[in-house]
Amino acid sequence: MALEAKIENPITLKLSKKENVLVSDEERLPLENGAVFGNDHFGFHIVVEQDGKETTETYATQCRIYGTQINNEQLYVFEDHKYLPWKFSLDGTLLSHAVFSGLKRDEMEYVRETYGVQSEEQLNELNNYRKGSKR
Repeated sequence: MALEAKIENPITLKLSKKENVLVSDEERLPLENGAVFGNDHFGFHIVVEQDGKETTETYATQCRIYGTQINNEQLYVFEDHKYLPWKFSLDGTLLSHAVFSGLKRDEMEYVRETYGVQSEEQLNELNNYRKGSKR
């Protein structure tokens, strides 16, 4: 039971001391305001600028990204159908992956109907994809 994570039309998020922004074409949108996406975006790049150097980490997602924002000094990336979002510190450190949760009844109904998940073990298997790569 696997739902493949993928990178298709990814979003780019840039974190630095000067600004925290969503980079889209030539546009830069402040992440403090948040952003909601209408298009299909799977996967994202986090670009961290520190001491004049940029590092990029890329993350694949299982579901479409529907939004992102900074709240309480943390960056959140939200995937469709996942109650628990990705969380990052503002220096780009991954704090937690987005996962399907057994805590919400409607979310469990979705994974049961869509992916045939019947047990906590199967839910853990569905959530066990955690992939990232540095550039």
